[in-house]
Amino acid sequence: AAHWTARRAKRRAAMAGPGLNHNVKACLLLCVLSGIADSTWSGTVIAAFILIASKKNTTVGLVEAGQGLATLLFALPIGYLADKHGRSGVIKMGGVLCLCAAAATTWVILGVEREVEMSGHAMGILFAVMCLWGVVGGVQSGPAQALYADSIPTGERSKWYVYLFAAYIISSAVGPLVSIVVFASTKDEWTLAELRLVIVCGMVAEVGCAAVMFTFKDTAALGAASEAVRATGGRGAAGRARVAVAGAEGAGAGAYE
Repeated sequence: AAHWTARRAKRRAAMAGPGLNHNVKACLLLCVLSGIADSTWSGTVIAAFILIASKKNTTVGLVEAGQGLATLLFALPIGYLADKHGRSGVIKMGGVLCLCAAAATTWVILGVEREVEMSGHAMGILFAVMCLWGVVGGVQSGPAQALYADSIPTGERSKWYVYLFAAYIISSAVGPLVSIVVFASTKDEWTLAELRLVIVCGMVAEVGCAAVMFTFKDTAALGAASEAVRATGGRGAAGRARVAVAGAEGAGAGAYE
């Protein structure tokens, strides 16, 4: 009994120390902000904006497909870079890309509002920006969650992934509320002006995501005290990242568990 009590105390100490592990706090906050951002501008809102601006269903499909394809194509390169140069550095680079994508998205939708109808040039830029969002999503669901797993002590990982998933699901309710407030305070119509305002609100949350991505630290990982490290038998960062990503598969919204 004393042995198990000591082990539980050791796990709690490894998890808490002077406070909750830095990477765990960062990833939970990133998850919350990402849930808010995704539910605000991604999906229905951006699809409706593209449809109204381009008046073509095909364009909506092509632009939306760019995001998913980019996540798929860049998954392995992102993992390789994280293993080769450290995950916190790749996550920070993802933060830079997130800022660039937010700025480009805002610039495109403001330009469309002035032109009333989206030009072919603007459509091409938006497609490229959506691909960039796919890369950002790959960083958030890959290296960020791998570092999250490495920052959780043995025996605690399943519980903290439940917390991560719950944080994303609960925060995803904010986006629809933002849309309700925007439409209720304007003309309550699906026009470019109203949709633009909702998307801009989402971009504000994305800037918050980028800020959090700059705070991850490889040095805050727990090393041998982490279940993710132990499960790979110490085979290096690539093995730990694969365990973390495997543990995150099947999560809602394709980004978090």
